[in-house]
Amino acid sequence: MQGTVRAESNNSLKPRLLVPVSLLSLSSVLILALIFTFIFTFTLPANSAFAEPSSAEKKAEADEAYAKYSAAESEALAATDVYYAALDAHDAAVVAMQETQTAIVGYEQQIADKQASLSTRVSSMYRSGQTSYLDVLFGARSFWEFISVWDILNTLNDQDAQLIGEIKDLRQKTQKAYEDYAAQEELAKRKLDEAEAAKTVLDEKSTNLKEIYDSLSAEAAELLAAEQAARESVQTGSNGSGGSNHYTDGGSTYSSVAAAALSQVGKSYDYGATGPDAFDCSGLIYWSYLQCGLAPPPRSSGGMYSAAGGIYPVSEAQYGDILYTDGHVGISLGGNEYVHASDYGIGVIVSHNAGSAFSCVLRF
Repeated sequence: MQGTVRAESNNSLKPRLLVPVSLLSLSSVLILALIFTFIFTFTLPANSAFAEPSSAEKKAEADEAYAKYSAAESEALAATDVYYAALDAHDAAVVAMQETQTAIVGYEQQIADKQASLSTRVSSMYRSGQTSYLDVLFGARSFWEFISVWDILNTLNDQDAQLIGEIKDLRQKTQKAYEDYAAQEELAKRKLDEAEAAKTVLDEKSTNLKEIYDSLSAEAAELLAAEQAARESVQTGSNGSGGSNHYTDGGSTYSSVAAAALSQVGKSYDYGATGPDAFDCSGLIYWSYLQCGLAPPPRSSGGMYSAAGGIYPVSEAQYGDILYTDGHVGISLGGNEYVHASDYGIGVIVSHNAGSAFSCVLRF
């Protein structure tokens, strides 16, 4: 009896195992696939791997990219200032060398002139019958002859002691000048080496910034463009004159500098560049001064400010004046307008917000 029951139980199990397999036809598989596709397409949350980034996520990504670009820009600007400071120090040492060399030539000429004058004095005494004072001194045959020689020497000392002292002083100055020249030459070489090392760092920073700039997403590029546009927008600050003279030459001493800078509008921006194909803000001023035959101001921002002969409010800017703020410079076109090498990706342009963009005017 029990054996019969087990047989029936085993037989009843077989259909339950076979039914699901037998019913899985091709159409059933297709239906299941459609069901899963519907679930994944319409029911998964928006932040899944299959969803497009939200606007907030794009904004965050753009902000991060812009912050990275801004940091790289700050590093490039700092490297530029170090480079320019070294170049300024080198140029100052070279100028000092030239001035010292001029002084040496002058000293040596004065020494030659004074020695010739003294020689003429002695020769004149000899021709007048007084002979050479050394010959007379050591050739004196009597006391009275010796007294006569002593009088001659006293006469010579009274009249030419100052001349002899000047020759001695000039020789000391000449020696000191040669020592100064050697020190200035060594300083110039050291600063040139520093400038070359700083240029290497600057090139690395500049390349890094350009790579970041080129890799910006559309959103980040739009954010950067908006920031740059804001800096270039027409604004009138508390120091601004609020007007425009449309580049009219105001007749200032350095009006030709502004004209030279205006001729470069459209040229590209590059860090540490002083033309003629690209400029940064200091480089444009440096180049413009050279074109006009003027001694250019220092290129580093601190050096330029320190070397200024006069510092005035922006409201007093004249055509050709240098407009200054920490980290940027431009050349006034009068009123609220100025020409400058603006930024990477923008280049040399004319802007209209001098009153809000700059803190003072520098004149040299």
